[in-house]
Amino acid sequence: MRKKNEGQHKRQQIKPSTKVSSQGMVYVFTGEGKGKTSAALGVCVRALANGWRVGWVSWYKSADWKINEAKLPQMLKRAYAKNLQFFQMGKGFYLKDTRAQRTTSRVKTQHVNDAIVVDSFSPEQHKDYAHQALACATDLLSHVDVLLLDEVCNAIQDGLVEEKEILALMERRGSTHVVLTGRGCGEHIQSMSDLVTEMQKRKHPFDQGNNAVAGLDF
Repeated sequence: MRKKNEGQHKRQQIKPSTKVSSQGMVYVFTGEGKGKTSAALGVCVRALANGWRVGWVSWYKSADWKINEAKLPQMLKRAYAKNLQFFQMGKGFYLKDTRAQRTTSRVKTQHVNDAIVVDSFSPEQHKDYAHQALACATDLLSHVDVLLLDEVCNAIQDGLVEEKEILALMERRGSTHVVLTGRGCGEHIQSMSDLVTEMQKRKHPFDQGNNAVAGLDF
């Protein structure tokens, strides 16, 4: 059984944003093609360069994954790093039983090209961590100028969070700009958004049996 405080986010104590603006914009980067998180990272860096406070919450990328974007707070000079709150709240890959090959009663695996993807968490555990991510995002909302929700659309599609919960978050955004990424963005979220970009795959290294490249893909 997990300890009560395990996995909970620890947001730095920062004052609410003083940015004066009209209602925040909502940007969505969705689709089957590569570039959704990369586009959000571009927004993140641009916002920091503009002197804005930025919050980043990832739904699937576990904190123990060595993804390079997690190094951003360390890389930035102090003047910028203090404005970035970065949280990896997920527990990695979520494989639904309908498309997964069980190797034991607890561990699910799936073959992707030459690699084997492993998911050792139950759907209930994944939902728990997904809702911790949602709580983290809700907590950050009034304290940042830009809030980035990485792969939240996937979490909705997988049934880990409900679309209405994300819509409620969007409705409470005030002057905070919100960026959502992930496959399969629903029509309701798209209708509430100011910008929707769909990444269309024409060609992908995965299709040729090549795995992700550090520095290019993560």
